[in-house]
Amino acid sequence: MFSVVNAVLLRPIPWENPDRLVLLREVNRQQGEDFINPSTANYFDWREQNHVFERMAHFRFVYFNFSDNQRVPERVQGFRVSADFFPLIGVKPALGRIFVAEDEQLGRDRIVLLSNGFWRRRYGADPAIVGRTITVEGEPYTVAGVLPDFTMFRVLDREIEIYAPLAIPASARSREDHSLVVYGRLRPGVSIERAQSEMAIIAARLSKAYPETNTGWSIIVTQLAAYTTHERSTLQALLAAAGFVLLIACANVSSLMLARSVSRNKEQAIRMALGAGRLRIIQEVLAESVTLALAGGALGVLLASCAAVVLERYVSYIELARMNSFRVDLPVLGFTVVMSLLASLLFGLGPAIRSSRFEVNDLMARAGGRGATARRDLGDLLILSEVALATMLLIGAAIAARSTLRLLRMDRNLDSHNVLTAQLWMPPSRYASGAAEQQFLDEVLVRVRSLPGAAAASVVNIPPLGILGTGVNFEIEGRPAPTPGEALGARFQIIDPDYFKTLRLPLIAGRAFEPGDADESRGVAIVSQTFAQRFFTVQDAIGQRIRPHFPQSGAYWYPLSSNRPLRIIRVARDTREDGIKDGDPPQMYLSYAQNPSRMMYLLVRTQGPPLEWAPAVRRAIQEVDRDEPLFDVKTLDEITAQSFSRQSAFGAMLSAAAGLAVLLAATGIHGLLAWSVSRRAREIGIRMAIGAARSDVARLVLRQALQPALAGVSVGIAGAVVLGAILRTLVVGADRFDAVAFAGSAVILTLVAIVATFTPLLQAVRVDPNTVLRME
Repeated sequence: MFSVVNAVLLRPIPWENPDRLVLLREVNRQQGEDFINPSTANYFDWREQNHVFERMAHFRFVYFNFSDNQRVPERVQGFRVSADFFPLIGVKPALGRIFVAEDEQLGRDRIVLLSNGFWRRRYGADPAIVGRTITVEGEPYTVAGVLPDFTMFRVLDREIEIYAPLAIPASARSREDHSLVVYGRLRPGVSIERAQSEMAIIAARLSKAYPETNTGWSIIVTQLAAYTTHERSTLQALLAAAGFVLLIACANVSSLMLARSVSRNKEQAIRMALGAGRLRIIQEVLAESVTLALAGGALGVLLASCAAVVLERYVSYIELARMNSFRVDLPVLGFTVVMSLLASLLFGLGPAIRSSRFEVNDLMARAGGRGATARRDLGDLLILSEVALATMLLIGAAIAARSTLRLLRMDRNLDSHNVLTAQLWMPPSRYASGAAEQQFLDEVLVRVRSLPGAAAASVVNIPPLGILGTGVNFEIEGRPAPTPGEALGARFQIIDPDYFKTLRLPLIAGRAFEPGDADESRGVAIVSQTFAQRFFTVQDAIGQRIRPHFPQSGAYWYPLSSNRPLRIIRVARDTREDGIKDGDPPQMYLSYAQNPSRMMYLLVRTQGPPLEWAPAVRRAIQEVDRDEPLFDVKTLDEITAQSFSRQSAFGAMLSAAAGLAVLLAATGIHGLLAWSVSRRAREIGIRMAIGAARSDVARLVLRQALQPALAGVSVGIAGAVVLGAILRTLVVGADRFDAVAFAGSAVILTLVAIVATFTPLLQAVRVDPNTVLRME
């Protein structure tokens, strides 16, 4: 767990002077907006008017199609960046050159930089690649250089492999196009507070100059390291859970060492009688505990090295918003040594002091006896502590797991099972118009729908229930135009007429899209139930006209729309994308024939496991365009699960800690009870000799174990109430008292305590009084 925390929270961003790197975003608090990317026009004004940044750089996430004649076509993720991007983060090329300001001009931007991994994978690390012309998006691009291996954040858990210049001429800059990511490097000596103050002045200036678009908007300056560590509370909770497990382990070892110290009473008495001092006895016991702890720590490092590999593979970069990989490095090794030494004190100091606290003459007089209880109160306290911590963890894990299951299994008003998804990307060089895109998609859908086992097929620009999503401002015809800073907004999806049939999403009223709706002059739209209720009523919404305001920016997530009025023809049920929380966002559905999009997802409902149809779907697509790769192939259920992957990962890690805690608690109860029974064999033999039945002995042993265990369950439940309040801030759906999680966990821990007593109980009832008394 520390290796996870170290990678996400403690290791700095591996760029040049990361403490001076900031992220700049915009927010309109009057509209209740979240932080969003800056608009293109505003950004260029910031760059010209500020005095606090040494550099500012902008970039945009894009997809690139590669279709070299001698290679299999593929799609990769990339960035279009400004010339200042690589100098800002301090990356120099391994081969060739990086971008310069002239590369940001249209016509001179047909150059690329290759990531080191892509260069090795696609071109076999050929150093002659620099200056070569390659085919990108169906057009010739020149390779300007190859980048070194350096850390870059990932999008959708995939590496960024291609970089190209981002040319934004003055005519293409818009104050409504919030499609740029902007980084800045503060000048030496400039604080975040000073930068925020100056940018607030610039925001106020732009608000006066452009009231229609900038009223209410402010600029937020965030240190980049702080932005990438916004999962701090989640990781702190997981580290605390690991700490609980370590405490339980320490309690176990402490109980064993306590038992060992009692067993060595005669030996210690002889040592002290021969002149050994109390300090010498304490040092000897502590040396044993340190040796044990360091050995355990060394084994833990080996296991953690394997676990880090597994975590790196299965815990996505999205889940923890991380840039660094998980690894057992020097800080982790140092932390292990420190924790091992602290653990040795936790479980070794008490037994060490106890071993030295006796009078030699008194102990020698009693050394030959077996002893009855030997600090049983301390043993009870250890059992109580272990069970309490295990109960807290188990309840917390149950709350997180049940909340996540509710998210994944809740009725979202559509059927996501047996649906294959795959991304299609239509580069402008091959599909220069919306009509060309529509023709390609129509031909693909005809072929896919004819595949055996394909029950239905459709396309959508952004699949439902996923991480991705975007919105658009709009106005309602016949109503006053929104005042500056109070624009109406909704999410949107670009779909074909069979979209609702493919997903089995119910339609409430009105009609579906028809072939005649391909005429853009007859603009139509379908809206969600929440959209209709928020802006009209469900029945009154049909026939109303709305006008979207899509920025003309070229960003792939915006359609090629002329922003003509759209008539609402139908109302659809909400898809409940945002989880258990009430209040689904308003949604509009637009015809792909009227609003073509460069990126579309193919949805195919199959009659069996969806991924089995992927090869057939790929062949159907390449029958239409042999250079069109199939990208990001997965099921719609996987997309839904990925939307809640952070919570799923949190629940899984917490469950693993809880399971280990329960196992350790059971081991501790069993070990301490077994030792206690062996020490009380004489007492049990005498009880049975004077008439105690085996059932009486069994009750005695059960009471000795269950009293502290049940007390621990009670304490753990009380602690879990506090833990539940913390989980409500971390886990969606944990905002209510989960009686099942509390009661189920209490029952499980009680049963575990009973099972842990089974072997010691058999040991107790099998004591032969004659044998025990004869030994005495």
